[in-house]
Amino acid sequence: MEQTELDELRKQFAKAVRTTFPPDAPIAEITVLQYGDDPEIEPGQLLGRVVVDAQGATDEDGKEERGRKLEEFHNAHRDAIRELRRHMDRLPFRAILEFTLSGESSDD
Repeated sequence: MEQTELDELRKQFAKAVRTTFPPDAPIAEITVLQYGDDPEIEPGQLLGRVVVDAQGATDEDGKEERGRKLEEFHNAHRDAIRELRRHMDRLPFRAILEFTLSGESSDD
């Protein structure tokens, strides 16, 4: 995918996230990744990643506590997540939607 096309997709995805979720949703980062940016992404795929602010969670809290925080976000914003997924399904490319907490790496 050409850089200008990817940049436009990133803008569209960020706008979709910002308009779908309430302004007070704890979203720290919004990005679109392509093959080569992350080992989970296959050729021809894109990944729309929404990084949720962990709100003070640390590595010492353990994966269970961090998992609870992500589950709380999911429960609080279930309808917005579904709406965002529907929006992504209308895009002309295969896209994975991922929510992760700030401070996590894909190796966790």
